[in-house]
Amino acid sequence: MFLSASPVPQTGVSGVRHSTFGSLRLGRSSHSIASGLLCFWDSLNFKKDREFMGITILFLDENIP
Repeated sequence: MFLSASPVPQTGVSGVRHSTFGSLRLGRSSHSIASGLLCFWDSLNFKKDREFMGITILFLDENIP
């Protein structure tokens, strides 16, 4: 499965064109997709009446050369 997207004009890195996930379409393309993912998890201690213990944050990012 291949995805293609219509570029969205933005300022930033020259030569890099940005697109939104909503503009992705199925089909052949020579472009690649780079994305970031940010997730939050909260931790509860069920042995101590569901006491809040903390938040874990995970951020994954693709570096565009």
